[in-house]
Amino acid sequence: MRRRAAVLCSLSLSLLPALAVAKDFKLGKRELNLSVTETASYSYRTDNGNSDPNDDNYHHVLSVLDLALSFGDVRLGARLDLHVFAERPCDSDATAPPATACGNRFLNNYLIDHRRRFYLPERLYAAAARPELDLIFGDFYASFGKGIALNIVKLDQLGQDTAIRGGKFIFHHSDLELTLLGGQVNFLDTDEATGLRAPWGTDPIVAARIEYRFFDTVVAGAHGVLVITDLPAGTGSRTPGADHHTVWGVGLEVPSLMDGLLAFAAEFDLQSSRVEGIDRRGIGAGGGGLPGAAAYASATLNVKGLTALFEGKYYDDFLLGAAPAKGEPYALLYSQPPTLERIKARIDGTSMIGGGRLKLDYNVGELGPLELRLIANFGLFHTWFYAESHRVYDAWGGVELQWREGTGQLHITSGMRREAEIESGQLHRRDIFVELDFEQKLAARHSLKLTSELIFRQEPNLLRGTTEDWLEGEVILSYKWAPRISLGVFYERQGEPQIVREREKRDPLLGAENYLGGTAQYFFDSGTYLALRGGQNREGLKCLNGLCRRQPSFAGVQLSFVGRF
Repeated sequence: MRRRAAVLCSLSLSLLPALAVAKDFKLGKRELNLSVTETASYSYRTDNGNSDPNDDNYHHVLSVLDLALSFGDVRLGARLDLHVFAERPCDSDATAPPATACGNRFLNNYLIDHRRRFYLPERLYAAAARPELDLIFGDFYASFGKGIALNIVKLDQLGQDTAIRGGKFIFHHSDLELTLLGGQVNFLDTDEATGLRAPWGTDPIVAARIEYRFFDTVVAGAHGVLVITDLPAGTGSRTPGADHHTVWGVGLEVPSLMDGLLAFAAEFDLQSSRVEGIDRRGIGAGGGGLPGAAAYASATLNVKGLTALFEGKYYDDFLLGAAPAKGEPYALLYSQPPTLERIKARIDGTSMIGGGRLKLDYNVGELGPLELRLIANFGLFHTWFYAESHRVYDAWGGVELQWREGTGQLHITSGMRREAEIESGQLHRRDIFVELDFEQKLAARHSLKLTSELIFRQEPNLLRGTTEDWLEGEVILSYKWAPRISLGVFYERQGEPQIVREREKRDPLLGAENYLGGTAQYFFDSGTYLALRGGQNREGLKCLNGLCRRQPSFAGVQLSFVGRF
């Protein structure tokens, strides 16, 4: 074990000098630019405190090599990934079946292959940009309108990176723009959060969108998206039988009226879905064999420092992705409708929900040495995702202060989201949150920053017949000595009863609810740095704009290098 750890550490450190470089040169009379970026990390994961020993005590080296070559209007690029694992239960006996080598947790859940010792291409692309024409072949991201019909993008905060591998054609002339694309879903082979490979489906996608700008003010668009969601028999839980999602939609946007005083946007989509051989029609409140539907509208008013934003949504049996296959760390989603609620709120029933919100943002301006900004938000929603109908109240507000000409600032936000059954009043979930961001410049090159988030969560436990309350959150204190050094210490708390009960079995040093760690960074320049992280991070749901993923706990040490030029 020591020998393998030393080899892994040496390999990770050998990657560190490979700084990102950008080189201009000529090939004949053609001027070219070559960019090479290396991102490398070594981590050793110790006992993370859960009840499963199969994800403890192993080494992981990750190297991501990004290459880009551009000349004129043409750009070629690639991302190559290398994963090396050691001392993992899956590696302990290569001849044993997965159930023996990795434990039942991995049986039928993950495609195990941790013996790769070479770079594999995760992203490949060739792009050409002309005044009226853009062409992309290989891997690309795509989003139509408000993201309701199609939104396949990278979500760094959730540790997800999904692209489309195929081709995209964009034609734009005067006020007209036409987009055609086709290909199949291309996910990262190894999930960075868990270090495991999962059997996602490489679903084929065909989509098109047309936009036209009228009177230099109004943008109207229409689009269509077809996703085939079949999987070959035996590779997952989906049933072959021409499973698909088909979405047709139209949208209208007026970015600015009356010299920026008003703005308006709206979109309407219809969806026909077939999941595991069954047509998903008429299941929601629409009934009568109607397809799934999604409608969204927003209006913005700007008056003398006050911005008023109103948004409304109605999603009826509008599915966001395919039925998950067994063992997927997270579901592959094809769309991400606007949620209207707090960006990190935990939201259920996103496929069958209607309601709206009003957000007021008022810049008070200077008050002596201070600058003051006030924010208020209230939302009311109705969801019928469950057997019972639920009503959701979502209200929060915030204060932002800046002083001494920007040398310090304080931002406090607090609110409550409550969801309960309409008829009985039975509580489904209640979240009360407080967020604080404080930053103060101490001297010309020194500054302190304090960031914290606390959530007081309450929800019933149907199996135990009780209501459970707990606290989760984090407090981060960081110091920066510009432009080279950044240090931080963080404390996290996760009081979710199920997680606490599992951790109590392992008798963690700081108690089952507590996590402690620290970070250190050294910046060679603004985009190239060496970072060290040690300690523990809490397990739990992490949400972004209505999409949630349960992140595993981390315990151990990680050394990483990022170079960007």
